[in-house]
Amino acid sequence: MEKSLIEQTHEQIDAIEKLFGEIRELQQNRSNFALEKFVVGQHDMPARQRKQVLDELLAMMMGLQQSVTAYEMAQIDIDELSEIETENKHEQKRNDIRLWEKTREVKLIEMQIIGTLRECAFLYALLDRMPKYTREQFEQEEVEYWEKRLTRQARLMEMFGGNMGNVDAILQMYSSPGMPKLPMPIKTKDYLNAVIGNGRKNMLNEG
Repeated sequence: MEKSLIEQTHEQIDAIEKLFGEIRELQQNRSNFALEKFVVGQHDMPARQRKQVLDELLAMMMGLQQSVTAYEMAQIDIDELSEIETENKHEQKRNDIRLWEKTREVKLIEMQIIGTLRECAFLYALLDRMPKYTREQFEQEEVEYWEKRLTRQARLMEMFGGNMGNVDAILQMYSSPGMPKLPMPIKTKDYLNAVIGNGRKNMLNEG
């Protein structure tokens, strides 16, 4: 006899649940490498890198707060549903379904918390390696930051076109938090002079 869709679904849920040990071992949405090179390392200067780490930790704090609230509320529901006894078989079945749902919800929330805590731990380690900034110092570094960022983007677009993002990611792989990103071998004003100069030459040739 062919199994119903619900029976097949329950079997699949149970099969995935058996993998929870392995899932728990690897649980972390973004690897340490990705956090260092592509989240923090996307920025050209240390001040922006540190701010990115702080912004990430703030977002994680908010996420953890929501996860803890959901976890504790689900635990209360589990305790309450476990204590309910009713002679109404339909109501009892509803309670059993709710209990099943909440039990797995707790396990999934635990996975989220584990991954977030691991990311937090790595970001704290990065933060220890990076210089601190006052707001005034941060603003002072902004001129150099945007000089480097805009020049790099313009040069990469000119050199690689549609592959600019891939090339930029490769550059990020060789950067380190707390240090300026490797500079492009040209400054913004020189780049603009070259572009404007070439544009003028092209206009003269077309004329």
